[in-house]
Amino acid sequence: MISYEGDKCPVCHAILFDDDDIVVCPECGTPYHRDCYRLAGKCVNSDKHGTNWRYVSESEKHATDRTAEDEYQQRTTGTGKKCPNCGAISSSGTIFCPYCGYQFGSAYNPGQGPMNGSYEYMARVIDPMGGVDPRTDIDGVPASALMPFVAVNTQRYIPKFADMSRRKKKVSWNWASFFLRGYWLLYRKCYKEGIVALVISLISILLNIPMNNVTNSLIDTLPHGSTYGDLFAAIGDNLSLYTPGVIICAVLGIVLSLGLMIIMGIFGDYIYKKHCVNAVKESTSDKDSQSQHEFIAKKGGVNLFLPIIAYGAFYFANFIISIIII
Repeated sequence: MISYEGDKCPVCHAILFDDDDIVVCPECGTPYHRDCYRLAGKCVNSDKHGTNWRYVSESEKHATDRTAEDEYQQRTTGTGKKCPNCGAISSSGTIFCPYCGYQFGSAYNPGQGPMNGSYEYMARVIDPMGGVDPRTDIDGVPASALMPFVAVNTQRYIPKFADMSRRKKKVSWNWASFFLRGYWLLYRKCYKEGIVALVISLISILLNIPMNNVTNSLIDTLPHGSTYGDLFAAIGDNLSLYTPGVIICAVLGIVLSLGLMIIMGIFGDYIYKKHCVNAVKESTSDKDSQSQHEFIAKKGGVNLFLPIIAYGAFYFANFIISIIII
């Protein structure tokens, strides 16, 4: 049996170990992590299928494996590049850490002159995993399986999910969910939670209608060219119009709106993590490869159009209800 110890997975670039869940392309023999092969959907060397080319493992290239002591010396000593993720020492010219898959960035050195002798630019490579080992367990699923469900801004969410799972915490902070609330949830395909958040937002706005109606009636009594000072003076002279019911409704509306924003800012990442993890677990249960890809396309990624549609529907509903109340 061929050992793939020391070979790299061509999808996540992490080193393969014998105790990993490894699958091999039946056409050319290229080894992968099972989740990585499922993510790629096909062999990266499919263009060579049908030829005499076949994958040659590291164990075949070398007659004997390095001893455990040699492995330890290579990983922990030397003058190469130290991985900030796992601490291993690798060649100074490498882009990916061969032990955990961490991506250092471009291997191009500006001091070496133009790339390929013609282009003077720095090739910046962005690690879609944000430095997280693709095999990292996040609430029972590997980080590599979560990446296609997040799809957009994975370098922010995958490390965030990994940290929350490792520390078993639910709180963090997300500015996008703080400001956009239900629209952000719909964008991230958390549809049920997004509808609930929009309903709460609509209720908070409707609670302010009585206060707005009283204020607008005072504005209508002011002559043309009046200033804010005139408006404040008119409000002060007509405080009796602001009944306890009007004030209570306005306060409740403000508390509800601010409360929703704070809750979304604190728990937005947790809600989204739970959505992605549940979707991954559902996709891997009793589904073949084709069904999994269709499920990822349906549940994963983002929805650009629904938040826009929801925005228009939200303010149209607010307008209609305001007219009915008035």
